[in-house]
Parts: sequence; C-alpha cells; structure tokens
Amino acid sequence: MSRDLADETTVPFTNPTTMRTAWVVVVAVWLMIVGSRECAATQPTPVSKDTPAAERTRRQLLKTKVTVTFKGVPLREALKEFAAQVEMQAERHVMWTYTEGVPADKAISYSCKDKPLELALDELFKAYGLGYVVLSLDDQPRDGWVRITRGTERGYAAAVPPPPPGGDDEDEKRAGTRLGVAKELIEKGKTADAKAVLMVIITKFPKSKAAAEAKELLEKLGK
Repeated sequence: MSRDLADETTVPFTNPTTMRTAWVVVVAVWLMIVGSRECAATQPTPVSKDTPAAERTRRQLLKTKVTVTFKGVPLREALKEFAAQVEMQAERHVMWTYTEGVPADKAISYSCKDKPLELALDELFKAYGLGYVVLSLDDQPRDGWVRITRGTERGYAAAVPPPPPGGDDEDEKRAGTRLGVAKELIEKGKTADAKAVLMVIITKFPKSKAAAEAKELLEKLGK
C-alpha cells in the first residue's frame, strides 16, 4: 500500500534555546570568516607568537647596551662576557646554546662601545658567518634562550620572519571590529551572544584596548 508523501514529512519542534544556540554558531562562523579575510589581507605570512620569556629576551635583553674588546677570544667566552654585562644592567643574563657545527671555541676579535647587544651580535656574526635565533618554546627548559647557528638568522628562524610593521595596529582593528559586533548585539538585547563575542576578543587580543573595554562590558552584563 503506497503512502502519501505528506505522511513522511514532519516539522521539527524548535525551542528558544535551540534558536539561541544556532544564532551563537552563526555569529561565531561570521567572526571566523571576517578574521580570516583580515588576516589574509594584512598578514600573508603566518607569524609565531613569542612566549613571555622569548619576548623578554627580544625586547629587554637584546636591547641592553654592551661595551667589549675581544682579541683572539674564544667565541664561548665572548658570549659569556656579553651575558655578564646584560645581567648587570637587566638583572637577568642571556642563556646561550649552539647548533651542531658552530665553532664555540673559535678565536674571534671584535670591539664596540655602548651598542645594543643585538647590534653587537649582528656585527660580530657577519664576520664569522654566524646567526642567532631566540627560542620561543612554551613550557620548555630553554624557552627564551638564544641559539647560535651557522647562517644569517637575526633573532628569528629562517622559516619564521619578523612580525610585519604595524602588527599591533592590525590586531587593534580586528578587535575593534568584533567589539562593534558585541555592542550591536547588546543593543538588540542578545546579551548571551554578546558575551560570546566579548570572550573571543579577550582571548584572541588580550593586549588590545578593545579587550580592556570588553572586560568592562562583561562585568556590566554580569559575566
């Protein structure tokens, strides 16, 4: 006996909770699409985020000024002297490590006065075909160390270029875009959806101005 097509069709029951969940999913997908487009336009090459230890090495230790005069000093001892001078000023010394093949006992000659360590390393290493990479290894013993290499690296591994100029500004723009979405949701009374967007801002752009405002909004909404 044939059955009418209408008998096979059912209308699913949709409750408010399901609708709200669906809306949150739509908002999340939209944010992902917007974020991916922005990243593609402003950062065509992916850049690794530094760990706090690696960031401190780049922004503090390698910026410390040093004064040295080396004549026929082993490379290993020269680097120890750099580390000692940095520790005197920054209260934290540079930790060195070497890739295979680096002549740590090679006699080197170099002198400088009141130059940032990163500049001194650049000048010294150019003469001996060496490079260095700041290690960014979360939860690893050598996180934040400086690895000496046989190459031309200057702080970053060859496959990871330095962050492009204005990277922080681009993060601010992306965070600001999401903050605008959150505010619109709040105006429409969709506080649950707004909270989800605000959490994305705080998690992905913690150092942005938008993140600070997002935290304030979350407190007002009763996180």
